[in-house]
Amino acid sequence: MTVENATEASAGTADEPVHVEGQSQLDELVDTGGVVLADFYADWCGPCQMLEPVVEKLAAETDATVAKVDVDANQRLASAYGVRGVPRSSSSPTVSRSRKSSASRAKTSSAR
Repeated sequence: MTVENATEASAGTADEPVHVEGQSQLDELVDTGGVVLADFYADWCGPCQMLEPVVEKLAAETDATVAKVDVDANQRLASAYGVRGVPRSSSSPTVSRSRKSSASRAKTSSAR
């Protein structure tokens, strides 16, 4: 793998989903300013497996970055985004902003 290909793989490509390995990687994708569809899934989840071709098609046919988050490997990340069951898909930037807004509202409410 060349350095150029490694950079493309870490940033994600327009034609395949990006497997996210943690909060910082997902934040980096969201901060790029483009649309990010986060697909929270589990390998053991039958409905997740059924949606896989749809997720791959979205990655191939849209300008959005499709981020795949394994909830078993990234439990804290899934919890931070309010994932209680799979499959769950969320899009940015609203997911990122709503997560931050919820934290701000909680701090404001507790201060009253």
